[in-house]
Amino acid sequence: MNIELRPLQESDLPILAATSGGPAWNGSSTLWLNYLDDQRQGSRTVRLAVCSHRILGYGTLLWHSAYHPFYQSGIPEISNLVVAESDRRQGIASQLIAEFEDLARLAGKSVIGLGVGLYADYGSAQRL
Repeated sequence: MNIELRPLQESDLPILAATSGGPAWNGSSTLWLNYLDDQRQGSRTVRLAVCSHRILGYGTLLWHSAYHPFYQSGIPEISNLVVAESDRRQGIASQLIAEFEDLARLAGKSVIGLGVGLYADYGSAQRL
C-alpha cells in the first residue's frame, strides 16, 4: 500500500466527516477547522495518511503541549493520532509517528511526547 503523509487542507474536511473510521475517529468540522487554523498559525502540525484519495488516518503534533511537564521542558506532543479501524495494523500509525519525529528533529527537538489513555478503549494505542 502506497501511503502519502501530507498536511491537512480545507478540502479534506468533508472527507474526514464522511469517513467511517470507528469510535475514535473524529469528523467534527469544528475540530478540523480549529486544527486548520492552528496549522496556519504554526502551533500545530497536522498530517493525514492518504491512499488513493482515501484518508486512512491522521495525527497532530502540538509544538507547545498543554501537558505541563512537556510544556515546561519545551517538548512537543503527538496528539489525536487515529487510524481508521479498517486500516489498522498496517504500520500507518508508525509512519505518522516517524513523520512527527522527523519534523521535531528538524525543529531542533531531541524529544517528543505522546500521551495515551489508560482505559480499555485505548488498547491499540497502548500496544503501539
